[in-house]
Amino acid sequence: MIRPTAIWLYHAGAYTDLTNNVYTNTTFDFMSEAGDAIYIGSDRRFTGIYLELATGGNYTGLKYEYIRREGELAYVPLIDSYGFDISKYCRWNLPENWACLQLTNGFPYPIDPPDTVERFWIKLSAAAVTGMAVISKIRLMPYASYTTPAKVAEFLQLKKNYFEYNSTTRFSLNVIGISALFGTSRKIPLIFALSRLSQGSCFPSFMPPAKSKMSVFRLDPRGSS
Repeated sequence: MIRPTAIWLYHAGAYTDLTNNVYTNTTFDFMSEAGDAIYIGSDRRFTGIYLELATGGNYTGLKYEYIRREGELAYVPLIDSYGFDISKYCRWNLPENWACLQLTNGFPYPIDPPDTVERFWIKLSAAAVTGMAVISKIRLMPYASYTTPAKVAEFLQLKKNYFEYNSTTRFSLNVIGISALFGTSRKIPLIFALSRLSQGSCFPSFMPPAKSKMSVFRLDPRGSS
């Protein structure tokens, strides 16, 4: 799980930036009345949140929304129901057309936000509050997709034996390749990157866990491997 890159409380016509509380593990108050809203932002899409509460809350008519584009909110397709009354997680299906954008002084409110960094946003609000939650920890469940080595090779239009490392192989793009020696039927995270031809660099080397039986290599666009 990861920390959000922004968490803002909108209350009484102003924002309070609570992001630092998340990184210093300092408790903070959640929504205290109807009309309040919590905005959770991340540079990565996420499919759930996990919370540890110092004090449980009591909320009615909770709404989970995401921002599709400026000025347009849509309901999050929830998997789990969560009322911020106990320490728990809440999951949802990945929203469609989730936009990575900045909040401005025109949306969602006519006031300046704490910053204008583009993020994927979730908005939380409630119709009524009879007990305010106090948050001690919040984490996000980042979205991840999985594939197999065979599908990676097919997608990149590589030879069938590509994942059997051949030092004479040459490509015109930088590729971080991961060979899963435990077989193609088992799913693994897809980790590869293509970089600009004008750059002779790639992402830092990925070091797999000692027990994963994975090998990593880099192919250089200039012909060396």
